[in-house]
Amino acid sequence: MQSPLADAPGQAPSKQDRSCAAPAPRLAMEAPHDVGIVLSGRIVLEMEDGTTAELSAGQAFAQQGTPHHWRNPYPVDAVIAVVTMGRDQ
Repeated sequence: MQSPLADAPGQAPSKQDRSCAAPAPRLAMEAPHDVGIVLSGRIVLEMEDGTTAELSAGQAFAQQGTPHHWRNPYPVDAVIAVVTMGRDQ
């Protein structure tokens, strides 16, 4: 079943290129604070130093200005909700 949010304007795609040859995504560095929760599926959260954490539905994460990215290497779509709180620019 497709997520009801899949067609929402501005919605980022839930899938990323899952091939091993895909370039590494850029690390998010622009905001001092990110808070997120996995609503369905699983993701891998990767920090700048290479440490990773696998998160599944119901698990949350918080970052304080740490370069990071998340990815979905799994065959099932994942949905995450993220709130970014940044400094005035």
